[in-house]
Amino acid sequence: MSDQAPQAHVELSLPSDDLVLPFQAEQADVLGRLVKLGPTVDTILSRHAYPEPVSRLLGEAVALTAMLGASLKSDGKLILQATTNGPVDLLVADYQVPGELRGYARFDADRLAALDTDDDAALLGHGHLAMTIDRGQDTERYQGVVPLEGEGLTEAADTYFRQSEQLPTFI
Repeated sequence: MSDQAPQAHVELSLPSDDLVLPFQAEQADVLGRLVKLGPTVDTILSRHAYPEPVSRLLGEAVALTAMLGASLKSDGKLILQATTNGPVDLLVADYQVPGELRGYARFDADRLAALDTDDDAALLGHGHLAMTIDRGQDTERYQGVVPLEGEGLTEAADTYFRQSEQLPTFI
């Protein structure tokens, strides 16, 4: 017979798909959000016959938009838009409180086929990334714009937070 108490086994169960889960690590002074999209992003991507690299890029934009939009406290909308000179010349995703997501990518199939890589930076090229927060009729819109200078969407979002929000951010 053992003197040790039986160990409790705890299983964490998260909803399987379509969630934005905020978390906090108090001792590390870190706040964050975990984003997992399933049927929602599948629906967005299946509406258009996007090639795999474009689907991946739009999926990243939708996840980023969900992560940022979920921080809106009341009615409102967050719009992410990239306009570029790359094969994917327009990328738009928006989040409407309480959690509606939409997304669209416009691309040049010939330019996309000519690429020898599916790197996000090559897909986007140079241009601008804008994030717009619209909190409704009685408030002014806020928009932050950063250049896309041969980098991917995540790097551009990091640049946005460093320059516009001045928050230490990692995506």
